Amino acid sequence: MKTLEFNVTGMSCSACSARVEKVVCALDGTSDVAVNLLTNSMKVTIDEDKLSSDDIERAVADAGYGASIPGAAGTNKAGATQAAATGGDDTVEAKKKRLILSFIFL
Repeated sequence: MKTLEFNVTGMSCSACSARVEKVVCALDGTSDVAVNLLTNSMKVTIDEDKLSSDDIERAVADAGYGASIPGAAGTNKAGATQAAATGGDDTVEAKKKRLILSFIFL
């Protein structure tokens, strides 16, 4: 048995965290799943013979969220960067441009 920790992206409410937890619990080989909405993290105890971290990341992605092991090169297995997975953390310049356009259309 091995305990893994994942960063989970895309969760915005308790229903989201419950969905992620339910999807991961349904996988054969998990014994303990704890999803924390406030820290956007998840701890999972798995049987390494039945399940790998890639399987968990794939299941979370199929549910519409992102999962990656902390410290992994900033990308999840789908090849998307963490910024893209969270809806895109724009640069300051892009935010300024959107703010100005919002005032114009207002």
